[in-house]
This record gives sequence, structure tokens and C-alpha cells, in this order.
Amino acid sequence: MVEVLPPYISNFGKRLVKSPKVYIADSGITTALLNLRDFVALTGHPALGSIWEQIVLSNLKGLFPDAEFYFYRTTHGAEIDLVMKLNNTVFAIECKVSYSPVLSKGNYLAIEDISPKCTFIVTPSPDSWLMQESIEVVSLDELQRKLSIFFSDGC
Repeated sequence: MVEVLPPYISNFGKRLVKSPKVYIADSGITTALLNLRDFVALTGHPALGSIWEQIVLSNLKGLFPDAEFYFYRTTHGAEIDLVMKLNNTVFAIECKVSYSPVLSKGNYLAIEDISPKCTFIVTPSPDSWLMQESIEVVSLDELQRKLSIFFSDGC
């Protein structure tokens, strides 16, 4: 019922937030507890971003049961929603509800700290595009497809 996401610790010289992130594993229960009865109510609610993170995390855990998942946040504002580690390969995953996502300075600092193989920004948009080298904006379906190809082909 509850997902506990530990912090990703890659650099012991950084002042990291070490408290785990806690999610209710079922987004339906979350929306019911928040009394969000329809999509319109959800889209205007401040919890929408957290619920989107929860949906992305649940899907990835179901598809990649052997993967380890973390979050990354420093006391100086560097942060990434999800860090996925599988077969010693690290991916940074930022969840944005916007159809035209923008990364913050803190996101770029976290990407630099983590040094992932690739960074994905997951949006509800069906479109995908390259934001810049090694940072792609993708739908949830496209993220799953790209990660599946990577782990089956190793490319």
C-alpha cells in the first residue's frame, strides 16, 4: 500500500536530504482520499504532480521488478524525482505534468551530480523530443519502450 523511496547517495561530499519519500502505491486511493472525483478536479489540484510521479514509479516498478529506485535531493536545491538503477546503469527520471516541460537549475545540478546514462523527462504528452544531448522528453509509453530496448539490446 505504501512505497518508500530511499535517497540516492552517489557523492558523500554533498549535503543530501536523507529522509525517504513516501507514496501511497495506488493512485486511485490517493485521489479518493483527496476527494478528487473526476479528471477536472485532479487537474486543478496541487497534488497532481505527486500523483503523476506515483503513476510513473508504479509503472516502472511493474515493468522492471529488478530495478532499484531512489530520489535525489540536496539541501542546496539539486533534485531529480526518480533515479533508476538496473545492471549498474543509472537513469535520471524527472516527472513533469506540463506539455512543455522546463528543467530548473536544481534539475541540471542533480543531473551533473548523478551522471546518469540518460535523463528522461516524463510528461502526459504523446509526443517525444530531444531537449538537449542525453535529455529526452518522453511519454510514459515511450519511456517504457526506450528502457526495454536498452535492457534487451544493451544499446
